[in-house]
Amino acid sequence: ALPKNISAIFQANFDQLDAISQLLRNTARGYGAEFAYQVDLACSEIVTNIIKHAYTEHSGELNVEINTFNNKIEINFHDQGDVFDINALPEVDLSQPHEGGYGRYLVKQLMDKVEYTPNTTRGNHWHLLKSLHEEDIT
Repeated sequence: ALPKNISAIFQANFDQLDAISQLLRNTARGYGAEFAYQVDLACSEIVTNIIKHAYTEHSGELNVEINTFNNKIEINFHDQGDVFDINALPEVDLSQPHEGGYGRYLVKQLMDKVEYTPNTTRGNHWHLLKSLHEEDIT
């Protein structure tokens, strides 16, 4: 039943985290359980950070778009929250463990492509891609 495109809008709050997670898992399930788990884990990290950091001063919506292809899944998150300076985050140094800051590192390990673009016409944009085969990443 691939490919398909799913679009959903959620309130950007922690009450919605389970519903977003379920949507992602159900959509990615066709690629296998481990694949779906990794997509869910990576996206939960992104969504948690959007709720925690982009919407600290006000509430708002999170637009979730999932595009499935035969061998890869593409996920886009758009929010109207505060802009996030991705370059201000220090790179993780695993030889110097410390608390926090591992989310982006984890997401990069789980997904094949992770891009963040602030202030697009549709708000802040996270673009994630995971492929079944490395050669399919485009």
